[in-house]
Amino acid sequence: MWDAFPDELAEFADALNKLESTASTADSLRVVAAFAQYSWREELRVLSGDAGVRIPPPRNKALHPRLCKAEEAIIHFNFALGDSFEKDAFPKQADFQVTVKGSLEGKHGFVELEDHWRIDSHLAGDPKDANETHPYFHFQRGGHALDAFSESHLYVPNDEMPEPEKGVWRASMLSPGPRIPMAPYCPILAIDFTIGQHDGGIWHNLRADADYLNIIRRAQDRLWMPFFAALARAEFRALWMGPVFA
Repeated sequence: MWDAFPDELAEFADALNKLESTASTADSLRVVAAFAQYSWREELRVLSGDAGVRIPPPRNKALHPRLCKAEEAIIHFNFALGDSFEKDAFPKQADFQVTVKGSLEGKHGFVELEDHWRIDSHLAGDPKDANETHPYFHFQRGGHALDAFSESHLYVPNDEMPEPEKGVWRASMLSPGPRIPMAPYCPILAIDFTIGQHDGGIWHNLRADADYLNIIRRAQDRLWMPFFAALARAEFRALWMGPVFA
């Protein structure tokens, strides 16, 4: 069922190439699919690599800060099957990280912006041992990519900002939570999901193509049908939900 997965990544790239707006997604995914022929055969793992896969950025609607523009987006993923998959309908790891880059041009300067969100796998031992509740697969904002971006001395706010002329500075604050339980996503489903979140028009055009939709259906049947069936078992729900499950 999973033997042809690297070939399906290449097939998925061909479907994405039918739209100009996702042609760059197709180009970078073809590189991933070529390396996956080896990594899947040796480790049952698919990695996006450091460059990631370019995807359409979010539409410039309801973005913060005010008047900013989203200009590019990249998705990184690390997906692997494990020995427990046939038994528990679980991938060993199903991570994907989305980075959105944008800008804001103001009266006194130019600001580079980034947003980060991800679906993560809790691999650090038993989820019940974590200080905060870590479902096995969970949605979360921020992460190491945002940590790296915010380390620059030019990142604002910081403790060296000048005193404001009036009042106090205001900025958004991000916390690590909430960690929301999610179903696992393979790279195909992760790319489809993220495009759907970023630009509904592009997503609907992709899904209007029979080849694209067939690939999505096969990916959902292969990963999600065993997962949903296994949720009927209390021990599986406890594994998926982690310490949230009482």
